[in-house]
Amino acid sequence: MIYSSLLYFVYNVRPINCLLTLSQPPLPTAGFALHYIILNLNNMASSAKRPRTQSPEDENKGNQKGLYAKSYSRVSKHNLYMIIALWMEDFVDAKAPKDHRKVGAVLVLPNDVIFAADCSRLDGVHAVARLLMKHCDKAKGCKMFMSRKPCPICAKLLVQSKVERVLFLPREPEYYRSPKVIKPDADEKAREEINNINDDNNTQMKQVDNMFTASVIAQTRFVLQVEKQVLADSVVKSGKTLAEIEKQIKKDKGKLMKTYDFKPEWIGSIEIIKKNLPWPAFDEDVQAEVLKYFDNVMEWMARAIALPSRELNFEPAIKKTETTDGRDDDDAIDPVKNPTHAKQANHNTFDPVKNHTHAEQARHFMSIARFLAQRTDDPTTGVGAVIVSREMEILSFGWNGFPLKALYGEFPRASSKDDKSSKTEKPVGSDKSGEKKEPVKKKYPYVIHAEQNALLFRNNKNIKDAILFVTRTPCDECAPLIFMQGIETFVVDDDVFARDATQKGALKYEEFTRKIKTDKSGKFVCFQTREPEADPGPSKGRKDLFNPDI
Repeated sequence: MIYSSLLYFVYNVRPINCLLTLSQPPLPTAGFALHYIILNLNNMASSAKRPRTQSPEDENKGNQKGLYAKSYSRVSKHNLYMIIALWMEDFVDAKAPKDHRKVGAVLVLPNDVIFAADCSRLDGVHAVARLLMKHCDKAKGCKMFMSRKPCPICAKLLVQSKVERVLFLPREPEYYRSPKVIKPDADEKAREEINNINDDNNTQMKQVDNMFTASVIAQTRFVLQVEKQVLADSVVKSGKTLAEIEKQIKKDKGKLMKTYDFKPEWIGSIEIIKKNLPWPAFDEDVQAEVLKYFDNVMEWMARAIALPSRELNFEPAIKKTETTDGRDDDDAIDPVKNPTHAKQANHNTFDPVKNHTHAEQARHFMSIARFLAQRTDDPTTGVGAVIVSREMEILSFGWNGFPLKALYGEFPRASSKDDKSSKTEKPVGSDKSGEKKEPVKKKYPYVIHAEQNALLFRNNKNIKDAILFVTRTPCDECAPLIFMQGIETFVVDDDVFARDATQKGALKYEEFTRKIKTDKSGKFVCFQTREPEADPGPSKGRKDLFNPDI
């Protein structure tokens, strides 16, 4: 037992870069930015010292044999759910109700399966209220993950719905209005207005806390946590090196930080958070840990978005088949020269190619699908799927993997490509070239596909005319199930027809591509993400995730 433990330590434990947080006096708001920069510089310096020969990416490149047996670190379910709640806060249709902040929320069933997600929208209904009104029969015993602490209205709805637990990020609460500094020359009216804002923040905080205190619902400040090993393994499993995607990760992370990062006047003041969240245990050390983990989360999100080799810009998948008759790409998608595409445009209102808003919505949902793909316990391939209604409401989430509650080793983990190592080396003292071993047991009969999970755990029985966002072309196992449910519009993070033409493994992709290819009525429409340009010029290349016009 001791010997096995020592072997595990020698072969599996690697140095992890950490930030060294020293005890220091409370930081004023003005000094917060400098403190944050210093923490990141320390992290960069420690990363530079790590020998490249020890990186997980390099180890993966050097030893491919038996890779399917490895177990990779992955983001936890609860962290993933909170990341989705945070991501929903900035949805295209999201809008903060009057005197409130935008909120994203995720409803999770008692068995810890994600059920629904929403955000504050243009109609003025808060995110939590939307979820509870739509799923009032499911809320009892559930958990609610929120990007901010709820306002009094949402708090009483949560209590009345008998939600078991409310988890929220330690950001400015939903009801919170940033206090203003009273200037020395401010008149009496200005002073009174500022004092009223501060008093209102305090009053609503007490109302929310009183509501939860008097009920059996637990409210929890949730600190997002993604460890360094999870970051490293996300790259290893992709088969890429960090150097291949480092530039894009840096760009995406910068945009994510700009969109979701803590406001300096909030996180930079110990006393403001202690008083206005409230968070009595919050001090300089906790502050440093919160910032470190949040930085890891932004890095994880950027990697999940950047790891797929395709851009989050869209084109009709039918374009690949229509060009086989000699027409160029523009002819294939021109409604005049290509009547089939014209029928599709008329039949389907969702078109991320020509409609800017639809393109933004497609990027948002496809990013969620990429996040979901990171939760897979499949040793080689992660797939994520999101089913969305025509009203842009999420009906279901799914990722591929082994059955619920499965433990490591209960099911085979190998894929078709692992049969390449099914020959032993030449036996000693023999002139034979080699002898065959028994083929490794395959994972395929046991892995639940992302689309299958999404269909099984949907929050609405009727999903006819819904839109499927999926990170891989649906296989022959999933295609009939999808068509049976009446889904006719697809957005795929893959080269749909190339997948069908080149696939030689156990899974086939003929059913889905045949349906899209042979449909002449315009009933079935498929869009796909674009391949990145090989050598983008100064004004070309991958469009910006947050501002596609750049």
